[in-house]
Amino acid sequence: IHPFVQIKKLYSSCMNTTAIELDRLKTIKSIIKGLGGWPVIEGQRWNQAKFDWTQSVYKFRKAGYSLDYFLAFTVAVDYRNTTKRVIQIDQAILSLAKELFSKGLENDVVRAYYNYMVDIAVMFGANRLTAKTQLKKALEFEMKLSNVRCRTVQALLIGFNPHRSRCQWRIEETTVYYIILYRCATFRICFQAFVG
Repeated sequence: IHPFVQIKKLYSSCMNTTAIELDRLKTIKSIIKGLGGWPVIEGQRWNQAKFDWTQSVYKFRKAGYSLDYFLAFTVAVDYRNTTKRVIQIDQAILSLAKELFSKGLENDVVRAYYNYMVDIAVMFGANRLTAKTQLKKALEFEMKLSNVRCRTVQALLIGFNPHRSRCQWRIEETTVYYIILYRCATFRICFQAFVG
């Protein structure tokens, strides 16, 4: 039922053309603010000490937005026991293919992506110089993520060898589900970036 509620909300917000025409960016800015804000837009008003990324993840999830930018969460059938489900926590889904990131801003597609990010931030009210600086750091972070890749869930479950793999996993059995937890270099980079 929850997905249908989210679809109805999205449809209603898209069809409210009066609000869209009157508010333009005001509506989306209010959504961003409600999700915790965007430092590049907030500028000097941004208070990093008040930012809690776990609360942001909760707000994104509650609003029905994707969380796959840092961690990918999926629920799947357990291949060992099809009456059970597994929650899979996997690596981030990146905005561009890994191959494109290899040359950084020298790649035309990466440069266009970066310029697009800056233009969007400026459209939302960010200072262009601040946007260029902060979003370059964000792009560099995404490029680092693209270089740290774990094997897929299936590869980890089939023939996992802790002496050869960078990723470690354990399975905790509950009454209904197997929960697969990964400790991977990808996650360490994410957490270091957010926690400090």
